[in-house]
Amino acid sequence: MLKRKSKFLFLILTGLVLCPQIVEAKDKKKNLMYDGKSVTEWVGKLIYSKIDGKKKAMTAIKAIGEPAVPYLIKNLGKRDAFYWVAAALGELGEKSVPAIPKLISHLSDKYDRNADKAYEVIRQIGPKSVPYLVKALSKEKKFAPKLKLVKLLGTFGAQSKDAVPAIAKLLRNKNPDMRKAASLSLGNMGPTAAKAAAKELSNKKSYVRLAAAASLARMGASAKEVVPLLEARLLKEKKKDVKEAIKNAILNIKA
Repeated sequence: MLKRKSKFLFLILTGLVLCPQIVEAKDKKKNLMYDGKSVTEWVGKLIYSKIDGKKKAMTAIKAIGEPAVPYLIKNLGKRDAFYWVAAALGELGEKSVPAIPKLISHLSDKYDRNADKAYEVIRQIGPKSVPYLVKALSKEKKFAPKLKLVKLLGTFGAQSKDAVPAIAKLLRNKNPDMRKAASLSLGNMGPTAAKAAAKELSNKKSYVRLAAAASLARMGASAKEVVPLLEARLLKEKKKDVKEAIKNAILNIKA
């Protein structure tokens, strides 16, 4: 009986010794190691170390690359960890696409630092974030995150063409900041947004027509197909500021 217990104890102790080695070997095989430390350890250092340690962890995570993304996503929900974890995802660029839904949710973070970081990192990830942003825009009700979504889509230009109908509607928004963001975003999207913006030139509200003209002016030559609409509207327009905006749009497009 005693021999059996001793043998059993020996097997347990052997397993405890070998287990880390097996895990480490597995991690090495999956490229989850860097400089003798696992990705879990590096993520821990990223969160809990002082600035020098965080910088070393960033270098390590960047070297590990895409396999580190799921480990980073798991820690995005930790308020105090968010900033640095998000920064690491940004460094990985489009490899971090799986993190976009969680990053979008942080655009409404009550901590401005985190919300601004989420915005910055989504931009770093790039155009592959567009389908997620379009979907989020269709559902978002809160002003601040919606404004960020509109601005983000604008940064990707024509690659955000699927967002054109939703953003064009925002030219009618009563809030001037939202109208301005929509106008700038559509302007960045070029010919894919020209017709949608030009359609708003006939809106009853002068501030909508003004925003539409401003977006077309931003498009320049790429909006040449709507020049006849601008010229027709110019003949009917009575508001001085809108008239000037239309003239400016025509000049920019023909330049």
